[in-house]
Amino acid sequence: MPRPSPIHEKAVHMIAEACRRGYEQKREYTGIPRDSVLVRLHPKKDEWSPNLMEDIAKVKVADPEWDSVGGIAPDLILYDANDRPKRIIEVIVTSPPDASKRQKLQRLKERGVDVVEVAVKTEDDLRDLFPPLRRPNFAANPQGNTVTQRALAQTNHGASRTLDELTIALIQATPAARRRFLHVLKAADALNSVYPTPEMPPEEK
Repeated sequence: MPRPSPIHEKAVHMIAEACRRGYEQKREYTGIPRDSVLVRLHPKKDEWSPNLMEDIAKVKVADPEWDSVGGIAPDLILYDANDRPKRIIEVIVTSPPDASKRQKLQRLKERGVDVVEVAVKTEDDLRDLFPPLRRPNFAANPQGNTVTQRALAQTNHGASRTLDELTIALIQATPAARRRFLHVLKAADALNSVYPTPEMPPEEK
């Protein structure tokens, strides 16, 4: 059996990690509850899966040689509390399921197993796989003398002081230190930084 493409493997492990840990995307940042996991079904389209973790107790990255559901070796199997497959996930990079596999998928649906198909083609599609973070609502300077406004003012003062200290440190740092800092900032936007997944096995020789 040919080895799946790196895009396919990364997508599978990203979805598994999102189901297990959610990448810490809380409601205040995404607008969805912390225990909900949604994935984009088609690149650049606002078509989202249902909550993948609804009624799910266990998530497994399937081994194609050992794990099958209804004659299909899916990419991910999600089990309910009774250890029965509740939902399977198929990641499609190049080849969609053929007619024979479509029939098996349909039979699974008729038996009550949810089938979720996720299409990805590029690394950019992986970056857009989950609901985007909300645009921050930057606080205005508080006015008045109420207790709440005074507390907010203290919070703003602390945040401003932290940013001021960082700004002064950058100004006073050596060029070499600034280069290292910029290098870390640029690297922080890498796919493996924002969506870390377990180390995948190297390709077989």
